[in-house]
Amino acid sequence: MATAPRPSMLATPRRPFGTSAPSNAEMRKVYADLENNNAVFDFSSIVSAVKTFSTRFRAYTENAISNIHDDKAEFDANRMEHRNQLTTLEREIEDTKASQGELWDTIAKERDQDAKLRARQQTLQAQKASVTQRCNELQAEITELRQNLEKKKEAKELQREKLKAQIDKNGPELRLLEAKTGCSVVPTKVGDQLKFTFNLMNADDWSKEYHFTIDVSSSRYKITSVSPKLDTSLQESLLQELNSTRKFYTFVKKMRAALRAQVEKERLEARDAARRGGH
Repeated sequence: MATAPRPSMLATPRRPFGTSAPSNAEMRKVYADLENNNAVFDFSSIVSAVKTFSTRFRAYTENAISNIHDDKAEFDANRMEHRNQLTTLEREIEDTKASQGELWDTIAKERDQDAKLRARQQTLQAQKASVTQRCNELQAEITELRQNLEKKKEAKELQREKLKAQIDKNGPELRLLEAKTGCSVVPTKVGDQLKFTFNLMNADDWSKEYHFTIDVSSSRYKITSVSPKLDTSLQESLLQELNSTRKFYTFVKKMRAALRAQVEKERLEARDAARRGGH
């Protein structure tokens, strides 16, 4: 025999324990109130709980969003700092490679000279028995040549130390330059070329960028491109000063000033032309 289905406990509200069933009169009054829309249900506690939950949830989400924005800003700042550091290190590496190549070439030449001197010394020693006086003179000459060679080595070592000091100096100067002038430096796809890009120069559009590219593949620097175009004599004068003094930071400052002056000149000319066209 099949068992009769039991009513769900969730389907019908249950009375609290210890309460009696409402009388017929009470039930009739409830139905009458419902029909006449006189029933009063107190939901104030539920509404208050919902409002409290909504307020806390909104505060939680706003705080979470604020934390996300703060984390993103910090990440962007760290990424920019790392990018600037990487650019500086790449620049220092390229400079060091160029200097190291020149140093190795010099050392190779000096070794070749030293080998030739040693061969000459052996020849003179073989003739020492018969040409004693001449051998002494040649020995003095060899001593003098060795002294000169040692002086050259010391001079090259001093030059290398100066170069290292210059590289250490250029790092902070480059970071200061980028912070103060809105300047960024990146290597181009062409080997041994650096592109300097500036903004904060055009009063009509501070985000507009201008640039110049310089070839550092040899000891004589060359400008391969510049925008906007500068006066040829001014550009050659600045480049000649750089190759003479080797003060790269000073050269970049002067190039930026020249570009800014040219941008301002073109901006004013365009404004005057627009005014004349309007009349």
